[in-house]
Amino acid sequence: MQINYFLLNPDILKFLIFNLLLILVFTGEIFSQKKLVLQPDAQKGKDAVIWYINTKQTRHGDVANKNFGDNKDFKAMAWTFQGDFGEKRSLIEFDLSRLPKKSHITSAYLSLYANEASNDAGKKGHEYIYVNSNECLLQRIVEPWTENQVTWNTQPKITHENEVLINKSEYPHQDYENIDITQLVKDELRNPEESFGFVMSVKEAKKYNCLIFASSDNPNPELHPKIVINYTTDKSNNSHFGKKQSDKYVVIIYNEKGEEIKRVKGVLFDKISGFESGTYHFNLMKNNHIISAGKFIIY
Repeated sequence: MQINYFLLNPDILKFLIFNLLLILVFTGEIFSQKKLVLQPDAQKGKDAVIWYINTKQTRHGDVANKNFGDNKDFKAMAWTFQGDFGEKRSLIEFDLSRLPKKSHITSAYLSLYANEASNDAGKKGHEYIYVNSNECLLQRIVEPWTENQVTWNTQPKITHENEVLINKSEYPHQDYENIDITQLVKDELRNPEESFGFVMSVKEAKKYNCLIFASSDNPNPELHPKIVINYTTDKSNNSHFGKKQSDKYVVIIYNEKGEEIKRVKGVLFDKISGFESGTYHFNLMKNNHIISAGKFIIY
């Protein structure tokens, strides 16, 4: 990697090593880019459907007090059931305990896969009739909930902060891959005591509109909800470029004749001084190997 520095005065040279170490961040020398992929099954997954109908006088009974923690769908819908209006929402929570402490989230994506075998909404999949859209919202849950106990009447509270819009469907059995939930995951890590997954609900609770995906209880493992989190970790467990981390790096500075005039170990800004006007070259070394090089000019 070749880098050119054009410096207006000797004082700016003190930032040389800092800039070089910033380059190491992007080349993975100090911070390591990693990926966590979770697509749990019925045993490890946690999701549930909650449901209400505006009357109890249906063959379904008092659904608002029933638990649907083993439903094979992950869905949101506003529909009618034997002529009576009702709504269904879905809750989901991924176990993020495998993320190292002080992880820096760079991106997070949720993928939901259509459940073509669903019996809901007349087996037609995603749909909207009499309304302009079946857009849904994904919102962070701020209270604990239990998969095999939660009901519509006991559903946990949510926050609208950084809620994610799930676009309307383009065809009945559309997969929704890589929904950007980066900010929601960051919020989860920043507020662990008020983060218990997400709820998906229709944006407009009017008949008829729905999105129907597969849940972690679906018999097809390829259809289970999946989250992919990209993150970085500070190998030194220190967010600053301190002496302990940087001592293994050496900057060697040469004049135009190729003669070594200064060797600096680590981030020792106070030792980078005393240069006259002219053009200088440098090598950034690690374990006696050049990992970066460039030049700077002092006027």
